[in-house]
Amino acid sequence: MLAGEGCCIWNIDDRAFVLTVVNNDNEIEALLAGGEGFAKHARMFEEAVAAHPSHAGLTMRIDGRKGWRRHFADWEERDGVLTKRIA
Repeated sequence: MLAGEGCCIWNIDDRAFVLTVVNNDNEIEALLAGGEGFAKHARMFEEAVAAHPSHAGLTMRIDGRKGWRRHFADWEERDGVLTKRIA
């Protein structure tokens, strides 16, 4: 993981990468994702973000492509935006 002022690039098994930022609503927002076989690695990304100690109590947010819904069907969806609270 590369981290900077409120943003991270998550390296998922050296095959998929996700750029996240912490927005003004204290949500961890996935902005870009891609790589080889990302569908296989989507849950690994979710687990890695949720396991980070500083993320407890925040909400993960994914806005954009409808394809995300296939991978995160258990997340809440409203107007095309997916969210999940981190315990």
